[in-house]
Amino acid sequence: MLREGPEIKALAETHEVRAPVLAVGAGAGPFTDTTMSQAVSSTRVTSAALDGAGHSAAMEAPEKLANAIIDFVAGVDST
Repeated sequence: MLREGPEIKALAETHEVRAPVLAVGAGAGPFTDTTMSQAVSSTRVTSAALDGAGHSAAMEAPEKLANAIIDFVAGVDST
């Protein structure tokens, strides 16, 4: 389960994230992107906002989520 800001930061400090990160926000505004950017400062964070979806983004907006993941992976593969 995703933890809140300080817990994510503590986890990232003990287990460095080296892979690019996709922060998917749905309904919470920039919270997800901001939290992940603070927690994994050693890597790139890309954000995607899924308008009209809440906490269950995969169930509420599966096509939007799939497109966000495909776009993210394509961007990672191109660099």
